[in-house]
Amino acid sequence: MGDLRERQGRTSEFVGKVKERLELELRLVAAPRAYEGGYGTTYRCEFQDAALRTFVWWASRDPHMSGQEGGWMVDEVRKVKATVKKHEEYKGVKMTILTRVG
Repeated sequence: MGDLRERQGRTSEFVGKVKERLELELRLVAAPRAYEGGYGTTYRCEFQDAALRTFVWWASRDPHMSGQEGGWMVDEVRKVKATVKKHEEYKGVKMTILTRVG
């Protein structure tokens, strides 16, 4: 896993400006992870684009939907519109945090 994070750190860059609405083609890299919080369950969804830049979306509903029709499956690529919420770095990997993904 350390090798993967090291490669991501070398390739990942921030995308766009905060509050900018973008059209992106993203691949869901892993099944969304559920986190319980004060406002209920949120799902951390991690994506990459063709340039291997990392994007994170905190969704209020599970976009994976256990494989039901309309659900976003791991390794599936979709064109979406999203707003850049912020940029942050975690363990040397630059991530563009998204909101209003649709």
